[in-house]
Amino acid sequence: GDCTLTVLDATGIQATVVTRTGNVTLPEAFTHQAQGNYEGTVGTAPFSNVSIVTVSGDVAVNVSSAPDA
Repeated sequence: GDCTLTVLDATGIQATVVTRTGNVTLPEAFTHQAQGNYEGTVGTAPFSNVSIVTVSGDVAVNVSSAPDA
């Protein structure tokens, strides 16, 4: 299925995205490792690890500004 992850600016993630088919929309920091396999980081350390795996679906990782406190 489809998966959308929105990351707040203050959050650091290290992500792996694996998909067989579908559109993939990622921040520029991500690199294409092999067909359907992407890795990258968003934000600053400390990082949390995130894995997104889908057989057939669109994947989007978005970066959103944190609301003003």
